[in-house]
Amino acid sequence: MEPDGVADVEPMRQPLDLVRLRSYLEKHFAMMGKNVGLSVHQFKHGQSNPTYLVEFGAQRMVLRKQPAGNILPSAHAVDREYRVMEVLLVTGMMPLLTWLQQALQTTAVPVPRMVAFCNDPSVLGTPFFLMEYVPGRVFKDPSLPNMTPMERYAIYHALIDVLATLHALDPLGDFGKAREYGQRVLRTWTRQYNAQMAVLVQHKIALGGEGDVKAVSDYLHGAVGSIPDESCIVHGDFRLDNVIFHPTEPRIVALLDWELSTVGHPLADVATLCSFYRVPATTSPQMVHGLANRNLPLLGIPTEAHVVRTYCKRMLRYPVVDATWRFYLSLVFFRLAVILQGVYARQVLGNASSAHAGAAKDCYLLFIQLGAAIGHEGGYNNDALRNNNMVNPSVFMGLPLSPHALQVYGKLQRFCDARVFPSESVHVAELAALKDAGRAWLEVPPIVETLKAEAKALGLWNLFLTKVTLPNGVTYGETLTNVEYALMCELMGRCVTLAPEVFNCAAPDTGNMEILSRFGTSEQQRRWLVPLCEGKIRSCFAMTERYVASSDATNVCTQVERCDDGYVINGDKWYISGAGDPRCQLIIVMGKIKSTEILSPFRQQSMILVPIDTPGVSLKRPMHVFGYDDAPHGHLEVSFRNVKVPLTSVLLGDGRGFEIAQARLGPGRIHHCMRAIGMAERCMELMVMQLVEQVEDDICAARLLTLHAAHEMDTKGNKAAAQ
Repeated sequence: MEPDGVADVEPMRQPLDLVRLRSYLEKHFAMMGKNVGLSVHQFKHGQSNPTYLVEFGAQRMVLRKQPAGNILPSAHAVDREYRVMEVLLVTGMMPLLTWLQQALQTTAVPVPRMVAFCNDPSVLGTPFFLMEYVPGRVFKDPSLPNMTPMERYAIYHALIDVLATLHALDPLGDFGKAREYGQRVLRTWTRQYNAQMAVLVQHKIALGGEGDVKAVSDYLHGAVGSIPDESCIVHGDFRLDNVIFHPTEPRIVALLDWELSTVGHPLADVATLCSFYRVPATTSPQMVHGLANRNLPLLGIPTEAHVVRTYCKRMLRYPVVDATWRFYLSLVFFRLAVILQGVYARQVLGNASSAHAGAAKDCYLLFIQLGAAIGHEGGYNNDALRNNNMVNPSVFMGLPLSPHALQVYGKLQRFCDARVFPSESVHVAELAALKDAGRAWLEVPPIVETLKAEAKALGLWNLFLTKVTLPNGVTYGETLTNVEYALMCELMGRCVTLAPEVFNCAAPDTGNMEILSRFGTSEQQRRWLVPLCEGKIRSCFAMTERYVASSDATNVCTQVERCDDGYVINGDKWYISGAGDPRCQLIIVMGKIKSTEILSPFRQQSMILVPIDTPGVSLKRPMHVFGYDDAPHGHLEVSFRNVKVPLTSVLLGDGRGFEIAQARLGPGRIHHCMRAIGMAERCMELMVMQLVEQVEDDICAARLLTLHAAHEMDTKGNKAAAQ
């Protein structure tokens, strides 16, 4: 008899020692001698770790344990699973071994509450853990029978949302190795396959499929070296039947089975989720269900292409590369085949956890065949993988690009995909919160400094600057050509309000840092350029004036008068970008020399370094651009009234301002243009996306209207339906 409100359980197939379990529970819950009722049933579903429903008094829990008997090394890591879920739920810290030392953002991944972990084999024979029982629905058939198309659509999108939430977490600390995920997984499961095969050979049992095993192994080992690394927290077995949905809503309330979780490539989880699109629906229902020959549009189930596209959109990442997608799909089927091989091997050893383990052999052969077939497709016919409009910098226009530049570009792209683009909405929300609190001009959104620290640690810093060693003995900058850095500007332009500053590549600092690097004295560099290169301060460039055409530097009117012990500056500037930033400490002022001599129009200007807190400097109103004040950066009106600075504040020398301005303008034009191109590309994508969605809505509405009319005719007759 099933417990009230709990389906999919049966009497224990693998009995537990209830006396010892009771003793353990009484000690854990401090209920010794209270004669609390204990009831245990085993869940029907599951091929790996035996899972039980435990009712102890008023408490309802789930117990998961390692299988009894001989198991292979690294298999059935219930201790890992327990600790991962405990960390996800309780602390928001992710590393498995030292999570208390690595703070991460609060996680929204739904996991059950952990109750206890026991590694004492004297209790139940093997390690086990207890977690809260989460009521809800577990779907084992991906076709979701007895549901409406709308419900199916919502269920699949809930899966994508939770997966994206998990992948957005920051994989820090010792939770797993961030590099060479494909190699590690392939190595692990190959070793597992060989160990399990040795058990079968020892018992003189043949599974078959040796040719397909060799084919998939050859493909995976040949392709793994060309798959680029990406790092995020991966679940390791993200499938429909490993989540619990709300009893009535299409909402996930718990994500289960974390024993394979690690830091790895996000597409491994996406491929696992999509793997059963390739499995025939006629496959043994005792083991797996498939969607390969289902009418997905009729069912309301998104296609594989739709799932991949939606995931990429949700993660703000670029479309998936064909070779990478095929590799991870094939790897998933190889892993699933090895798991089923293990189920069959444990059946031979007499400790399989499922009543249907005997069907494992047929599914094993199917998965090996699918893995081999995907490896030999030579291209995956999936428009979600083919609509890749990204510029490939290695072949773009045949321009010469160094291997180092390609490496930096790839690193930059991965960081933008993983951290910068997904943080755009966070940046907007934090700006809005500061504005509502009346602090828009006093604070910078915290996400900016967070991402800056991460980018700096990765070496994605001051990419625009030619390498220079400053008076503090530190070398800053990169060895990139104008072409190489221009392509990176386009990438940063896709999130122009955030990305350039994250990499310390934002105007006006870039131009100011370049001229300080080229023309500044050692003392000027020590005082201003070092903190700018470190990202500790910001700066602005004061050239534009209200009443003259300031695009021509010879027109500026702000007066710079030299006296015995310094310079005195008088004048007004406006649209001075960055002057409102609370971190801005330096103004580079371009002014006209007050002189009785007749000077060349190009020798009348000087550039003066002015600390923003110098007496006489007044920050006036923020100027609006297209209706925005652009806080906290801002484009301010700034007045200078008898502002006096030392003689050492002049840059390069009296009358050298026009020369410096031309040097500053040169590469800056390229940077601005390429960022604008990136912005235009992003805008076009958003407009196309919106248009496609509108057209799709119209088509769906027309379809529903027509089908509704047909339904009315079927149920009421043509005459009645016409009324």
